[in-house]
Amino acid sequence: MPRARRPVDPETSEPLLKMSELAARSGLPSPTIQHYLRHGLLPTPPVRTGRTMAWYPESYVDRLRLVRSLQHDHYLPLAVIRDILRDGKDPRLTAAMQAVSESAPRRDPIARPIRHWLSAGLPTSDVNDMAALGLIAGPPTEASLVSDADAELLDLLLRARRAGLTAAALPVAALVLYRAAVAGLVEFEIGLFRGGVLETVAGDALEAATAAVELSEAFVVHTRRRLLLPALLAPPPRDRATPDAPTDAPA
Repeated sequence: MPRARRPVDPETSEPLLKMSELAARSGLPSPTIQHYLRHGLLPTPPVRTGRTMAWYPESYVDRLRLVRSLQHDHYLPLAVIRDILRDGKDPRLTAAMQAVSESAPRRDPIARPIRHWLSAGLPTSDVNDMAALGLIAGPPTEASLVSDADAELLDLLLRARRAGLTAAALPVAALVLYRAAVAGLVEFEIGLFRGGVLETVAGDALEAATAAVELSEAFVVHTRRRLLLPALLAPPPRDRATPDAPTDAPA
């Protein structure tokens, strides 16, 4: 029996990809891609050959990588990412997205399953909590392959656990608070980019966006260090609140 012919993109006539091929090329698990589809972060697949069989353009690969980078490397909520992608025809916004994506640290892509971290000593409860809170793609199984961004986060959590930071000292739920705090800053930056930074650029939009992204990221790190270190060295609040004993108090 002859093999069925692969469908092509109606617009470009390029061969389309199955979900498994899209996952392999983008480095994202199929459940994560389906999650992005449900949230409107990818266009409707142009071809369906069955109730559960869809075919995807090659262009989805770069879009998926961008979404994953914006979500996990830069902590943007999915609703904000959806708005950015909807306005993506604006060349200035496209330049900003490219600058944000390229500012993330580059990792060598190594496909590793969840069992890699479990066998290295990361508690199963940590992995399950990370997935339940949306910090990594889930639900995870021991054989689930993870994306580069998720792998980096799992590596860092494993390092923290090995350094003695137990779940009691640093619960996974605390990371969600960090993300929520950063999300507020991101909302401000989106407005700044749209309403000021890129509106007044006279030269190369990508160069300007890259400079703005690098400055804002460096400023956040710099400010956090300047605020955090003195606070750690200061006496605890209860000590500062305790009034000095009177010098003439009886012995």
